[in-house]
Amino acid sequence: MFTSLVAAIYPWLGPRRLCTGAGTWALLGLLLLPAAVAAAASPDDPEVALSTGRHFRQASGHAALGFDVVDLPITPAGPAPLWSAVRARGGPTFLGYPLSRAFIGRDQCVYQILQRVILQVCGDGQVQFANTFELLEHAGKDEWLAAFHHVPPPITGDGATSFEHAVEIRLGWLTNPDLRAAYLRPPGEAATWGQADAVNLYGLPMSRPVDQGPFVSQRFQRIALQWWKTAGPAGIRPGDVTPVLAGQLAIEADLVTGVVRQPHTAGATVGVPLPVVDSWPPAGPGPMQPTPTARLRYGFQVDITHPSHRAAAIEWTRQAQFGWIKQQVRWSAFEPAPGQYSAEWLQSLDSIVAAAEGAGLKVLFSVAATPHFYTAQVGQPYSVPDRLAEFLTMLVTRYRGRVHAIEPWNEPNLVGEGGVSRLWPEGPGEVAALQRAAYRTIKALDPEIIVLFPALAPTGVGEHPGSDRSHALDDRVFLQEVYRASNGEIGRYFDALGIHSYGNNNPPGDWVDRQTVDTPGFKGHPSFYFLRFTQLREVLVTYGDDKPFWITEMGWTSCRVRAAIHEFCLDNSEEQRARYLVEALEMLETQYPYVQAAFIWNLNFRMLVPETDQKWGYGIINPDNTPTPAYNALRDYRARTVSSP
Repeated sequence: MFTSLVAAIYPWLGPRRLCTGAGTWALLGLLLLPAAVAAAASPDDPEVALSTGRHFRQASGHAALGFDVVDLPITPAGPAPLWSAVRARGGPTFLGYPLSRAFIGRDQCVYQILQRVILQVCGDGQVQFANTFELLEHAGKDEWLAAFHHVPPPITGDGATSFEHAVEIRLGWLTNPDLRAAYLRPPGEAATWGQADAVNLYGLPMSRPVDQGPFVSQRFQRIALQWWKTAGPAGIRPGDVTPVLAGQLAIEADLVTGVVRQPHTAGATVGVPLPVVDSWPPAGPGPMQPTPTARLRYGFQVDITHPSHRAAAIEWTRQAQFGWIKQQVRWSAFEPAPGQYSAEWLQSLDSIVAAAEGAGLKVLFSVAATPHFYTAQVGQPYSVPDRLAEFLTMLVTRYRGRVHAIEPWNEPNLVGEGGVSRLWPEGPGEVAALQRAAYRTIKALDPEIIVLFPALAPTGVGEHPGSDRSHALDDRVFLQEVYRASNGEIGRYFDALGIHSYGNNNPPGDWVDRQTVDTPGFKGHPSFYFLRFTQLREVLVTYGDDKPFWITEMGWTSCRVRAAIHEFCLDNSEEQRARYLVEALEMLETQYPYVQAAFIWNLNFRMLVPETDQKWGYGIINPDNTPTPAYNALRDYRARTVSSP
């Protein structure tokens, strides 16, 4: 039993196995989880009892659908008591909530992915851990794990001459005393526990400890642990040891796709044959080309409030085979006096919605700009949530069934957007209140509308305690504080997280430690890069949230006249940004299945603003109503790949 654990590393030990024997199952009790992760779902979250298990919706990304965890009496591997094993071994508190249906791999074993582990049942009928971090290695995900999740790459050779020698060498890699103690400590109330039991449960080390800045990380076959040197998110204290969510990483890496990842109604899988996934387990080595479970929604940010621009913008969108338009709705223009709405602006919005309908396009409204008479003075109680709810009531009632998504604010981490009375420290709590009021109002009137959490501006300003936070606050910090201020409940009040993702003068695949161009400046902080959204994903995962992302603004700028604060526009040629946009969309389609929509900023602003305005450089239609290379590249890309908008 013990020898089978490391057969994948040491092939002379016999047939390859992906996981351990029955082992000791008081799982992960030794790990000091962040408090918000351990309590990711409040007692009010929906769970449905089934005759053979339980249905969980907490991590499905859908309010009304989830995943069954049940005991399976008949499978190719024999009985698979998945629910009994989960319940007996601490339940979702220790293992996390399900992220997939149960399914059959090409090895005829039964699998189900939970947030922290992957369950596996093979011919012996025992519910076991799969070697998740070996599966990720086989799928070619080591560089991705290191770059975006701070999981060290595996050491490919250790010089061992025998199994006993291998165990001795690899356990010798436990050089960090706290990580070693966490790995060897008995889970739960185990009466007896030894080194062999730890290896049996967690696998052998695949790396040595690696300093990642705020924490030291070490990779094992089935888990990765982080020992924190500083305070971390969700109440993590210096000295805490926390696990990386291994099952979540397998989902994010798209190791399995298709129906097994589609949430369903309670009990829908009971008595139904298990789906078979021929691509699982990953055969590797070598990179995978995962297939997303759903195609991206493609859209353009437009401004077509003026009739003279409307028909052209609609036609450019249609020709590019983009299925959505995003139109900002500036509340202050629509409500010039308390409770009074401008007939002129509403008639303009009526025409926009009608034009989109006539072209078969869907509409995303982005609401912004508090009327001045509703803004609170610094230090005063904030009253805007109720007023925003009234405005949204009017808006949704007027366009029920005709508007398909609403982003109820814009970049609330910038004080200039007027969404809060004071950005710090009240701002995150006030935005949580705004979002709660908006979500409840919209869903009560039209449950089919997709409600987004408003996209934050990517910025590192105000990132560190003690820095000036009066005008802007780092987007990652702000998102963390919104979750903290709402005790993690903000996840109940949006269907997808809005994102603004820009590359400045950097290609879409570049990062702070991976640069392929020598353009000046804008290199030292993650907010300068298109992939900044991956760090926001980490915030959600930390709080046990698995909502999809909508990129409601993305783009690169190219200009002939220097634009204030956006001077990097001079570094990008029109041809470069055309290439960057297509490369970014290809990355989203193949590597980031949790991103469900991408809206290009912007379609037609070169017709609306002077060349000195920073918005001009992002436009992809010229002032004379001709396409830029960026538009042509996007149109050609969609012509090659379109299946549905």
